[in-house]
Amino acid sequence: MNEIKTENKTDAMNRTDRHLTNEQFVTLLLSSGAGHPHLRSCELCASQLEGLRSSIGDLRNASVVAAERHYRAAVRDRAARQRTPHRPRFAWALTALAGVLFIGAPFAAKFGTFHSPAHSPVAVATVTAPANPASNLSDDQLLNNIDSDLSASVPSPLLPLESNSTTATTKETK
Repeated sequence: MNEIKTENKTDAMNRTDRHLTNEQFVTLLLSSGAGHPHLRSCELCASQLEGLRSSIGDLRNASVVAAERHYRAAVRDRAARQRTPHRPRFAWALTALAGVLFIGAPFAAKFGTFHSPAHSPVAVATVTAPANPASNLSDDQLLNNIDSDLSASVPSPLLPLESNSTTATTKETK
């Protein structure tokens, strides 16, 4: 039975009247032989096969370069970790110091310039007259001024408009 499959495969590979199929391209890519007789007569199939081979070669090169780059990065990171085992401790110490300074700076600014009472100058308080003349008025005078302002007549532009609906409602309620 295997002999029948190989014969059918060989017959399919030897056909030169049609373009190559995907299976034939795979077989040609995997084999290291010279090629198929169809490739000598068909430029389209020959260029497709060459394009596939160059794409696979480019993929191989790109994967090798990427693997080398990842390997170098892993080696560099491992060497850096072995070289500086105290780096996390140093970072935590700097963070703690920054926190202490951040919290302690306002307290130091407030209490840092403390002087004993014997050395500090005496502050002299002087009483000045108020600048506002209204503050000399008594409470009764202020209230009288407010009442007179409130009872003053309203200028005509600020008076409410008379409307027909309000007069109609007042007539209905009477």
